Amino acid sequence: MHGYVATTTDTVAARSGVSQAYVIRLFGTKQRLFLMALDHAWDLLDAFVRESWPRSLHRTDTQHCVIDMLSGSVLPMLLHGFAQSSDPAVCTKMRDRCAALYEVMRSHPQASVVDIRRFLTESVLVGALATLT
Repeated sequence: MHGYVATTTDTVAARSGVSQAYVIRLFGTKQRLFLMALDHAWDLLDAFVRESWPRSLHRTDTQHCVIDMLSGSVLPMLLHGFAQSSDPAVCTKMRDRCAALYEVMRSHPQASVVDIRRFLTESVLVGALATLT
C-alpha cells in the first residue's frame, strides 16, 4: 500500500480478494476503514506493552523485540496515521491512543518517566527509522 491518500478502496479490495462493494459495505468509507486499521495497530502495540513491558525494562533484548514487532505492520500503519493527522478524525484517534498508551505505561509502579522516555525513543523511534530504510 502507498499510504492513505494514494490507496483506494479498489486497491484494498483487490489485495484482500474481495469486491470494492464488499469493502464499502463492511466499513462504509475509506476513512472508517483507515481508522479501524489504526485501532488494530494500536491494539497490537497496547497488547505488547501490557504483556512485555515493564517486566523487562532494563533488558536490552526487549528493545530488539519491540523493534521487530513494530517494524512489521504496526509501525508503518502508525506512521501513516501520524502523517494523516491533518484529518481531524485521524488526529483525534492518534492523540487519544497515544495518551492511552502513555497511561498504560505510567500505571506500572516500577516504571519511571525516564523508563517511558527510553522506551519511546530507543524502541519506537529506532523502529521508525528501521521502517524507513
